[in-house]
Amino acid sequence: MPLISPELFLQVRRPARYIGGEYNQIKKQWSPDLVTFALAFPDLYEIGMSHLGSRIIYHILNDLSYAVCERVFAPWIDMEELLRKKNISLFSLENRKPLKEFDILGFSIGYELSYTNVLNMLGLSDIEIYSNKRKHGPIVIAGGLGAFSPEPMAPFIDLFVIGDGEEVVVEIVKAFHNFKSQKMTRYEKLQALNRISGVYAPEFHAPSSRIKKRVVKDLDKSPYPIRMIVPYMEVVHDRYALEIMRGCSRGCRFCQAGFLYRPVRERSMEKLLELAAEGIKRTGYEEVSFLSLSSGDYSKLPELLKSFNTSQLSITSVSLPSLHIENITPEIVSYLKTIRKNTFTFAPETGEKRVSFAINKKFDYNKLLEMSEHLFKIGYRKIKLYFMIGLPREGEKVVEEMVNLVSEIACRRPASAPHTKNFGRGADITVSVSNFIPKPHTPFQWEKMEDLSSLWNKQMKLKELFKKMKRVKFNYHDLNSSFLEAVLSRGDRKLSSVIYEAWKSGAKFDSWRECFRYSAWQDAFKKTDIDPYFYSHRERDEDELLPWDHIDTGIDKDFFRAERKKAGEGVESPDCRSQCLNCGVCSKNILTSGKS
Repeated sequence: MPLISPELFLQVRRPARYIGGEYNQIKKQWSPDLVTFALAFPDLYEIGMSHLGSRIIYHILNDLSYAVCERVFAPWIDMEELLRKKNISLFSLENRKPLKEFDILGFSIGYELSYTNVLNMLGLSDIEIYSNKRKHGPIVIAGGLGAFSPEPMAPFIDLFVIGDGEEVVVEIVKAFHNFKSQKMTRYEKLQALNRISGVYAPEFHAPSSRIKKRVVKDLDKSPYPIRMIVPYMEVVHDRYALEIMRGCSRGCRFCQAGFLYRPVRERSMEKLLELAAEGIKRTGYEEVSFLSLSSGDYSKLPELLKSFNTSQLSITSVSLPSLHIENITPEIVSYLKTIRKNTFTFAPETGEKRVSFAINKKFDYNKLLEMSEHLFKIGYRKIKLYFMIGLPREGEKVVEEMVNLVSEIACRRPASAPHTKNFGRGADITVSVSNFIPKPHTPFQWEKMEDLSSLWNKQMKLKELFKKMKRVKFNYHDLNSSFLEAVLSRGDRKLSSVIYEAWKSGAKFDSWRECFRYSAWQDAFKKTDIDPYFYSHRERDEDELLPWDHIDTGIDKDFFRAERKKAGEGVESPDCRSQCLNCGVCSKNILTSGKS
């Protein structure tokens, strides 16, 4: 491999993406007895360095005396061109080692539109794209949300890790360390790793078997990084991330993550204060973000905020993403007054109360109006609202109801907010509308995506109506990328040939508007003679064998069938939090299976 000189980084934009050496980086010396693990994120550095799961795994593995873990991210277009021109293999940040020299290459796949980036990173590393052609080089592993519907990527991945990764990744690395003292073929190593609970090796899978997801039972006892790497450049979430709980019990019927990360588990308030104090001290961050799928559902949130405000941590600001409207109590509002005021986000999902019942999204519209007015008064400059169109049971008035709701919020804005250096003038509303995709492992997994022409008409009508409203910004998701996401998320193994052909035609960074080439995907579907609408726009029979049925999330399909029926009847389901650890519906066989 050609020598990687400092001059290489001066020839690309944002060289901080590739140079490593950040504060708290862990750089170990390589030796033959150590297991070398390349932690790969198939997107840009600034996206990957904001991914909490990767940060956790990085520190867990580097705390092992017998392992080395280094990072690598998808290179942007300019760096890729330079690597190819100079015949340089994709390398890690810490020791700048070629990925093909690692024992294990582990991808975190959280989004279907990153699939081609996985192939591109393999290609840039001189690693065979198809797993059955690999005779040497690293074992390729993938985890994350994408692993719960793995078949489209199955021919490219040696092993999938299903569920929480903290424990299973240690078991994988420990087993690989034992391999070093034995003479084993690649095939034998994969066979041995496939026996680990929560690991799915497509090559050895028996049609009748199911892979149970791994679940970390006690978050307080689970390792958590306090020496988080501090990037040289600004990243998406540039603050100390503190996961306060995992899982969500609300049961929004469209939300895949809400079902996949059940059951709900919390970190104790004492543990969170300890982690925050150490994390702030060892990173220098002045802001802590309380992370979870629904931060406001943390059982002791008011007490936690009060403890932050009255302890030595009071100088640190706190961000609270994923707050539900009913979580905003007088105590929380009182605390919010003491921290930085800028943007507040709500996710009504729909303006139709009837649809709100169908999707099991409990949302108090009156409280939204009252709270919006209050937030404007105390100095918030912007409110963001997230909606979806194309939801099951959606009526003809969906556009009208959404616009009316936003209009009512807009009417509650003051003519001009207090002009201070913190608040600025006036107040803005940003409306973001996505297209509903019926995801696997949800009650809507049997539904079909709404016709694209119908979604387009709704988007254009919304665009026209919001254009007439002052200080309201309207964003909407690209229909072609939403369509492709639906196809890939609901697909089987046949789609691997489409992914491969699209990548060969130049598809990469498909989630980036400036890089997305839908024509490459259209050509790939034609070349492989595969109809994408078979996956996205076909209602599935409830007795049909689905491509992801062999992945056991702990939630029985009968539960999803019952929830789908309730959706059709417009019936809400109660929050299951109070019984989440022992109800036998979604925690059945989760907390009692094997080493999970």
